Amino acid sequence: MIKLNASNKLINILKEFNITIDALQHVLTFILRIYNPKYEFKSVVIKIVCRKNTKNYGLYEFESKKIVLCTTCLESKELFVSALLHEFRHWIQHTVDGISPIAILSKGIKYENNAYEQQCCNFENTLLPSVLELIDHYNLISKHFNQ
Repeated sequence: MIKLNASNKLINILKEFNITIDALQHVLTFILRIYNPKYEFKSVVIKIVCRKNTKNYGLYEFESKKIVLCTTCLESKELFVSALLHEFRHWIQHTVDGISPIAILSKGIKYENNAYEQQCCNFENTLLPSVLELIDHYNLISKHFNQ
């Protein structure tokens, strides 16, 4: 199971979007299980933090295995989930696929032309509608059982 470690401030902001950390944990675990059913893990903790930054929507810190989302991602539910998916894909590339940070960052070509960056963009764009729907379904099911 993927466990997300987020600040109380971020958790409260996500409540405004009707997103819980629990829903995100289950959805990301589900995605990872589909992506690589043979990947062995009992529990993985991924820290998510928000920082003020106007250059990017987010980044993945390889050494700390931390997902950093910029405050501009908190402008809408779609922006937040999209940025999270993008950086989660970088986490998969690094942690699950074992791709080196040097290859992912590829200094020799423009970052946006890097195959790994393009893979993340495709991942977020392809999965965003389904993940938003999964979060909504998770909320409905959770509400049903917690009444």
